[in-house]
Amino acid sequence: MKQAKEFKESFMERINQFGNFQDGRYTQNQWDIYLIGLEAGKSGCCSIMGAIVAHFVNEVSVYNLRDFNEFVLRTFIEIFLG
Repeated sequence: MKQAKEFKESFMERINQFGNFQDGRYTQNQWDIYLIGLEAGKSGCCSIMGAIVAHFVNEVSVYNLRDFNEFVLRTFIEIFLG
C-alpha cells in the first residue's frame, strides 16, 4: 500500500508540473492530462484517474458551468477514490 501511495504522489507531482498546476487548476496541456486520466481509469489505476479528475472539478468551478456538470465530476471522484 505504501508503494502505491508513493507512486501516486510521484505521478501526480509530474502531472502537475506538466499541466503547470496553479491556483487549483491546470494552465497547460489540459487535454493531454484528461486523456492520461482516462487511460489510467481504463487500466484500473482509479486513484490516479480520480486525482486528475479532482483538479478538473476545480476547473469547472472556475468557469461556473452548470451545477449538474460539477455534480457528475464529483460523483466520479467519490466512486474512484472511495
